[in-house]
Amino acid sequence: MLFYLDHDLLKETDVNPARLTEFLEDLCAARRNGRHLIFSEKKTIEVLLGLPDLSPRAHRTLSAVLRRLRGKLSIYRACTVYVRVVHGTQIFSKTRDGEKSKISISIDMIRGDDLFSKPKILVENRTDGDFYTGIAKLLIAQERTTQGLSLAYELVSGGGSQTPREYQALKNSDYLVYCIVDADIDFPGADLGGNTAAPVYKIEQISPKPTTEALILRCYSAENLIHPSMIKSALNLTGTESWFVNLEKFFELELWSYLALKTRKTCYDFFGGSDKNLYWASQRGFFGTPPCPPPCIKEKCSIYTPLRGTTLEKVSEHLNNSITSIPFFMPDCKSDVSSEWHKIKDGVLSWACSGGRIS
Repeated sequence: MLFYLDHDLLKETDVNPARLTEFLEDLCAARRNGRHLIFSEKKTIEVLLGLPDLSPRAHRTLSAVLRRLRGKLSIYRACTVYVRVVHGTQIFSKTRDGEKSKISISIDMIRGDDLFSKPKILVENRTDGDFYTGIAKLLIAQERTTQGLSLAYELVSGGGSQTPREYQALKNSDYLVYCIVDADIDFPGADLGGNTAAPVYKIEQISPKPTTEALILRCYSAENLIHPSMIKSALNLTGTESWFVNLEKFFELELWSYLALKTRKTCYDFFGGSDKNLYWASQRGFFGTPPCPPPCIKEKCSIYTPLRGTTLEKVSEHLNNSITSIPFFMPDCKSDVSSEWHKIKDGVLSWACSGGRIS
């Protein structure tokens, strides 16, 4: 994550220089190890370099930061949230700073090493996390101003419905935590899924913490953020397979974000008086499979043939493998899917941006 050293921090040289030096030693160690970025005004770094008790290693690190300030300006501009270390006491808040969110923290509020550790990216399972971070890395690489940016994070698997509990536990620590979960919504206006999304949202409302943030994706599951071209490339398809042609058709429709792609649909999904049934009844015409002759036998009915359960894993592996060879090009596509991609990218970039190791 990007740590901005506020110019007023220099007042600490008169108030508590030992505490300031200790903080800088810890932050510089994190920077040397490639866990975070340091940014500030040039004159602020120059004054900090003059601290008499600063170790030679910390001095070399800050000197390297000073030389690279201009090159990090584009990263600062790309961040939607960052840490601003300020002068004062008992300061720990998150506020808007133009188009960014600013986590303001005074040195006395930094306890232990958690804040300087790799940020945690909490997801429901490892495959979801690899998919989300793969999307982020590819989009970061496609933008001229962020090409070559390093990321440092620890992926934490919450264990499906146990993710809210894990999120609360991480909130009780001093780690930087970015949580990504799908909304589990299967029609427009549906309530957030009761097992994961709704509890995570409730935690955010009841116990907000400046150093944690949750992104609830507006879709049924991670699979709804897969572009058909990802599947075609990952599975080496010709693009003429009937199931794939149907998938491409669905992708262009509003229903895509709400379609349970891994679940078989039957005639029963299109009948009934609930809001969910009424919505899917309005979408029935897009499913070419004719209804069953009555009576429908649910166990044998299949109006929609689901994706295989391993699809996300194969797509995720393909995207991440492509980063080190010929990167998969993230295509232009429907705005709702693209919007969620860029939310993921902005969050991962901001919470996990880092630099290469400094000797």
